[in-house]
Amino acid sequence: MYGFTSWALALGCLMGGYMASMNWLGTKFPVLNTLNQKLTPFRTFIGIICLGGGILALFFPLGPGIIIIGDLIPAVAAILLGIFFVTDFMPGIVKNFNNRFIQPFHVPLGIVAMAVAVLHWFKGGNALF
Repeated sequence: MYGFTSWALALGCLMGGYMASMNWLGTKFPVLNTLNQKLTPFRTFIGIICLGGGILALFFPLGPGIIIIGDLIPAVAAILLGIFFVTDFMPGIVKNFNNRFIQPFHVPLGIVAMAVAVLHWFKGGNALF
């Protein structure tokens, strides 16, 4: 099960972080707008991958020695990105949380999520990554 959650975290954080930070990346690198336009129809699917991978990573940590902190940083980043992308299908309290705490900071969250994804991909297997 860890292989799936590791893959979902890394790929979900990378793609989700890219899409969340497109407001800033698109102005700096206009060539990236075409990739964003191709990924936009899959926004909800990417959000489900992020949310599911983040929740699974919290419940299936690295091993018996590490209780709940296994993959903590990528899991939290993935859960926040997942909430950001699938808010349309969530109840009202989650929408309020998204509007107050995630939406204003979606560009920094996306940049941090991409960095976390790269660290998780190359340095995975540690307690926090």
